[in-house]
Amino acid sequence: MTAESSQEENKAQCRLNYGPLTSDEWKEIEALKKDERRALTIRQPWLFALMDPKTDKTVENRSWYVNKTPFWILLHAAAAPAKKSDVADEKLQQAIKSAPRGRILAMARVAHIRKMTDEDKGHPFVSGPYLWQLDRIVSISGDGVACKGSLNRWQVEDSDWNACLRGLRPPPTP
Repeated sequence: MTAESSQEENKAQCRLNYGPLTSDEWKEIEALKKDERRALTIRQPWLFALMDPKTDKTVENRSWYVNKTPFWILLHAAAAPAKKSDVADEKLQQAIKSAPRGRILAMARVAHIRKMTDEDKGHPFVSGPYLWQLDRIVSISGDGVACKGSLNRWQVEDSDWNACLRGLRPPPTP
């Protein structure tokens, strides 16, 4: 396999699916135990970039590792945005001003977590040291669910969890 074909294969594996949840995905999510109902807080515009199919952000950078993958997680927009000086792209700089903050905006599936490699360096959305590879994102309807976030993966209150599930597209009919 050539380096070029390897890069193309990696791109194909990294594509995010933004469509509605399938019946099997709904079953997975509904079966989550209370201690598995977690969220991850991400500063804007990085959450905006994950949720926008026009960008090529498919990973979330973290300094810590989680052993069990895949798993579902809610994505919470931090109340404070990223520093404008950390964002080179003009579209993303605009998102700092306009993207919602202080609310859960989506649910995602983390397919796997890996350590950043030399091949990853130079990608505009990769800083590592651990890359949480997402393969699925589903937006929560309306303005999402307002709530206070926290560091690391955090436990979601039952009322917020239920509001998020109601905000996801309705489950498909069998």
